[in-house]
Amino acid sequence: MPCTPDQVGFFHAFQAIAIKSTCIRKRDGHTSIETHYYLTSLTPPEADPPRLARLIRSHWMIENGNHYRRDATWDEDGCRARKGHTTANLALLRGALLGGLLRDGPINLRALLQAHAARPNVALRLLLSRDFTG
Repeated sequence: MPCTPDQVGFFHAFQAIAIKSTCIRKRDGHTSIETHYYLTSLTPPEADPPRLARLIRSHWMIENGNHYRRDATWDEDGCRARKGHTTANLALLRGALLGGLLRDGPINLRALLQAHAARPNVALRLLLSRDFTG
């Protein structure tokens, strides 16, 4: 059903996009169909359907790569910290560490962490030698 941006509370939205995808799990052949919805402040002349598709794919490539790296390295999804702002603080710390460690280019983060796990003084020197401010 069509609606205006004012009706949904997104006053700067010019376009709404619905993308339906079919996922088939290789392990057992289970099929699921999902619909993802997107809003954009780009007008149709600024972003036609092919450009919107590229923008969405680009966003998810970055998001999935970042999420995988954080979860595979720090088991972020398995973290059970829930008290106060612990979850947000740990996420900020992991993000800062990841950004600082990757600033010079790609590295094998898991190998780096394993190598320094028994030598915290070496790991601390490495972290102190990096600029994490941007």
